Amino acid sequence: MTITALPPVPSRSDAPATFIAKADAFLAALPQFATEANETAALLNIGSVSDTSATSNVIGTGAKTFTVSAGKSFAGGMYLVIADNAAPSTNSMFCQVTSYSGITLIVNVLSIKGSGTKTAWIISLTSSGGAALGANSDITSITGLTTPLSVSQGGTGANSNAGAAFALKGANTDISSLAGLSAGAVGTPSVAPTGDTNTGVWFPAADTVAVSTGGNERFRIDSSGNLLVTNAAGLGYGSGSGGTVTQATSKATTVVLNKPCGQITLNAASLAANTSVTFFLTNSLMTTADTLNISMVNASGSNGAYIFTVTAATGTAVITVRNITAGALAEAIAINFSIVKGATA
Repeated sequence: MTITALPPVPSRSDAPATFIAKADAFLAALPQFATEANETAALLNIGSVSDTSATSNVIGTGAKTFTVSAGKSFAGGMYLVIADNAAPSTNSMFCQVTSYSGITLIVNVLSIKGSGTKTAWIISLTSSGGAALGANSDITSITGLTTPLSVSQGGTGANSNAGAAFALKGANTDISSLAGLSAGAVGTPSVAPTGDTNTGVWFPAADTVAVSTGGNERFRIDSSGNLLVTNAAGLGYGSGSGGTVTQATSKATTVVLNKPCGQITLNAASLAANTSVTFFLTNSLMTTADTLNISMVNASGSNGAYIFTVTAATGTAVITVRNITAGALAEAIAINFSIVKGATA
């Protein structure tokens, strides 16, 4: 309840007209002042803002209606704690009065402690902070909290550095260290996303990192820096990384495919017996340090009829195809290729 400030008091030093104006305004404001002062005095009577209620209500946030005694001084905007008579420290609601009329008290519950449906309530006036509801009520020091402050309360949600890092990581906080993680296991990685606890990173031995998906180890990096693929499916490029190209005009025509892997279908022009033909594969991913692996697709040409040689260069590769049979072959053979990145230093 706020008492409206009185207007300036007239002074003997005021000019007559000013004095009269101030006096009239001051006297006109006194009735409202008296009313507000009386209402405030009523609110100061602690008995007029405490009560009991037998209304059945579920502990929860939002609007609640209670049947209370008539003649109380509950007022809109006032803060109350409505607690379970049987266990007030366990079950309670912190709320703000919406309205009070007759024997009906309507409140908006802002926060709760405990749960359940109760039929015997103690209603008490409280401050706007509502500290008495929490497990850490009447805090005089942050040291030794029994229940860590949540992130929404301005805390970290934990009482240790490691715990705080985990509690805050969902908000993309700049965590400088995750020291103290458990080693984890193949089916329960120590670093895993919410809702998919068998997929993530774990530490099977000293200086070793492993990755699991679906509860199965897929690969690990050992203490010597070796990348070991432990999944039966092997190591290779996945769907979406490759491409295809078909050679035009002749078997000597350059083809362009800027992918790390793919399939080249050669022109079906005839290649004479014991004769070689060379074509260029233009590929922006190639360097002189890389290795280009090629193999003929099964049944795309005569088995055992061809040999292939490859020379890698920056942005291109030179591929030579030789017919090693005693007769001419006119086949649109298909060649699979994959680039293995390398380095010379």
